[in-house]
Amino acid sequence: MTVTIAATSSLRLADMVIPDHLGRDLRRAEEFIQLAVLASQEVLSAAEIDGQRTGIYLGTAFGPMECNFSVLDDLVMDELISPTFFSHSVFNAASGYISRICKIYGPALTVTSYGWPFFTALQTAWQAITEESISHALVLQIETYSSLLHDARTAMLPDASAQWPAGATAWLLSRQGPCLLDNVTILEIPCPPEARLARQETWQPNSTCHPLAAVEELSALIARNVPPQKWQTTAAYGEVKVSFSKNEHQHD
Repeated sequence: MTVTIAATSSLRLADMVIPDHLGRDLRRAEEFIQLAVLASQEVLSAAEIDGQRTGIYLGTAFGPMECNFSVLDDLVMDELISPTFFSHSVFNAASGYISRICKIYGPALTVTSYGWPFFTALQTAWQAITEESISHALVLQIETYSSLLHDARTAMLPDASAQWPAGATAWLLSRQGPCLLDNVTILEIPCPPEARLARQETWQPNSTCHPLAAVEELSALIARNVPPQKWQTTAAYGEVKVSFSKNEHQHD
């Protein structure tokens, strides 16, 4: 079964603007959820989908950390915890928002990986379309981090760069499109925690790395219709290999 990348989208939190028509839906949502919904809407605008036959596959390394820690602070201090805030601290709350707002009713899976969250979600979605379980898949990585994470990086890695940029990247997988996604393989290996905080991933010389860096650059290449035939990213925690090709039958 052919699997293609129909569209890509990348959004930085610093550039995020909530449109008026989503103001009510996202009024109480925190930034992790807002990024997820806006990136999803942008990438879904490129194609018509059957919501019943579309899945959501969301990967994240750190999830809604600031929200998590705020809930834990209230718990430790024996303060009242807002039910809404508590529900938003759960990693898969974002998938629920995407499903409701974007009208996607197929399988929804949230995966966490300190190494390869996007590619783990991508591999699972690719398999689902290959097996004809679904016809489209929305694949995302969302990261918002926290001040505590930045403090931990600074303590473990005194030479660490500035705080990572929060953002989201989304791909829409389909059966029709110009870019074929031929295969995804992932290797994860044990490594010290500071290696995962250093994010020294290599895919080209002198890359500036953060958890979204490789995915953002790969998305930009696909958006310009110049995907690499082979993409390999290596780090202390393993490697990812993704192969692409041109869809010669896209106009059939």
